[in-house]
Amino acid sequence: SLNVGYVRMNETNVTFPYYVNQSSLINAPIQRGDYEFASATWSRQLRSGVQFLAQYNRMLGNNQGDIFSVQLTFPLGGYRQGSISHVNTDAGESYNRVQAMRTPAYNNGVGWHFAADDSSARNRYGYVDWRTSKVDVLLSSGESNGQSRHYGSLRGSLIGMGGDLYLSRHVVDAFAVVDTGYPDVPIYSGNHYVGNTNAKGKLLLPRLHGYSDNKIALKADDLPPNVSIEKEETYVVPKRRSGLNVSMPVKAVNSFMFNAYDVDGKILPVG
Repeated sequence: SLNVGYVRMNETNVTFPYYVNQSSLINAPIQRGDYEFASATWSRQLRSGVQFLAQYNRMLGNNQGDIFSVQLTFPLGGYRQGSISHVNTDAGESYNRVQAMRTPAYNNGVGWHFAADDSSARNRYGYVDWRTSKVDVLLSSGESNGQSRHYGSLRGSLIGMGGDLYLSRHVVDAFAVVDTGYPDVPIYSGNHYVGNTNAKGKLLLPRLHGYSDNKIALKADDLPPNVSIEKEETYVVPKRRSGLNVSMPVKAVNSFMFNAYDVDGKILPVG
């Protein structure tokens, strides 16, 4: 496949190497509003999950230049992948880079990314991304041109809705509070398990998409046999940077079984 794109950065004093589609590396610090580039990328899927990628970046504005790179990406199993690449610049520099990464699970997972190259800057970079049901933790460290930088962040949200407070992961776009009225019900957003409802039968979903259909579901197979549900899934369209209350009632059912016998002591058939 062939993709063509344009990017304009609005950052100040970027000191870490900036990876463009994990294939092109820009080492120089940049100033706000003076960094932009156009790119063309061609990729092809090979056997066993291996992908070949070739990319050309044309630097524009105050940082003009050309970067060409080729890359092989391959799976390592368990949400992990690695890559090796070769980069050429119009300044005459040619270098190689290796990367390995693990994508964190949607909820309650750990991911990481490590990269190094043999360019004149001797770039080294790595981070660990820990996602919990309450907060996101990010720790990173890098070295370029002999200078080290370290960074850490802890992000979360405190949301009040329907008289309740929820400590949650950082809300990027939109959110919803699912109310089942029944405790410990597993809830899914899309095809991802998010968590179980609390003692009040509620659960906050912090990662919905504004102005888009968001599938929210529960599964009858996850529930005890003495409950009934009105619906297993629903679709909601929240506004951007806002939340919704979503009712998906789960009710306990009181039932009993008995046997009826005829005068001879035999069990009567059903019906």
